[in-house]
Amino acid sequence: MKVQPKPFGLCIDNNRCRASLVLGKVYWILPGAAATKDDLVRVLDESAEDYLYHKGRFVFVNFPPAVKEKAGAPTCKSGHRPLRSGLLGKPSGVSDSG
Repeated sequence: MKVQPKPFGLCIDNNRCRASLVLGKVYWILPGAAATKDDLVRVLDESAEDYLYHKGRFVFVNFPPAVKEKAGAPTCKSGHRPLRSGLLGKPSGVSDSG
């Protein structure tokens, strides 16, 4: 049985990505099967857009439904909404409207 990936990643390594990732911040992990085969994850980062990062930069976490509901789902600068709900530590430039 395939294990459901956790929808959030706590940044533990922002080497060479300091403008895009903040150490200790929780980021939205977006679904993407093509990325996972290369040990990459798609993350909604500080630019308010989604980019691929190596999974070793994160510790993956989940939160109770009530926390995810309160956090809400962000909208990227490009206008699309991620498929999962919830975000803790929204990047600057991300709105709650969509």
